[in-house]
Amino acid sequence: MNNLQSISFFYPELILTVVILSAIIFDLFIDKTKSWKVGWVLVVGLVFVAIAIHLQNGFRITTLFTDAIVLDPFSSFFKLIIILATILVSIVSLYSGELDEYSKGEYFSLLGIISFGLFLMVSSIDLIMIYISIEIVSIMSFILAGYLKKNARSNEAALKYVVYGAFSSGIMLFGMSYIYGLTGSTNIFQIQQALSMLDSSSSAAVTLAIVLLLAGFGYKISAVPFHYWTPDVYEGSPLSITAYLSVAPKAGAFALM
Repeated sequence: MNNLQSISFFYPELILTVVILSAIIFDLFIDKTKSWKVGWVLVVGLVFVAIAIHLQNGFRITTLFTDAIVLDPFSSFFKLIIILATILVSIVSLYSGELDEYSKGEYFSLLGIISFGLFLMVSSIDLIMIYISIEIVSIMSFILAGYLKKNARSNEAALKYVVYGAFSSGIMLFGMSYIYGLTGSTNIFQIQQALSMLDSSSSAAVTLAIVLLLAGFGYKISAVPFHYWTPDVYEGSPLSITAYLSVAPKAGAFALM
């Protein structure tokens, strides 16, 4: 399905985009002492997004944006999990005293952007879209991990998260480049067909590509033995962000894998 045709099926993500922009603009026009109200903009907006996804479940399974993402019940189920996690963490953050010294408008806007990245992550069937969605989630997570700017542990958490995140992205991209070189495609279904037709001389390169790709994903989801960064990052991040990072991005990554 081409890009113009795909837009009519992409309306939950478009609604989420409007919610994120509304949260950012609303934060610009209110007093900083009342920036917590942005959280309710995000929560109410996510409820409408969840309704849109529920209404979308009756649609046929199809691919969108020239086979970059897929619309199916599997991705819709994980999108609802992501919305639920984001709403719960947003409500907890509204009543958490941990963020009282900081403006909360940007905080909730970043949570909305992470949700959008996770939506793309659970729907992606193209290596380029997979990487873009992972980086959207990762970069926003780096910022939120270090949101407590006056806290040395939070600064340390953000720095370590950036270093390990950049390292894992490089490894993952290296593996993806091997896969593209072997198959000539970035679509995972075409990759599957191309790999099945390769002869035994390519097995070493295929194995190396899979190892690099799994190592990159392993860092992202804190899978053993790539989990050593996790305790420091989770300890230094705001409590609500630690809870969020341990649920929503993990669910998105497992759905992607």
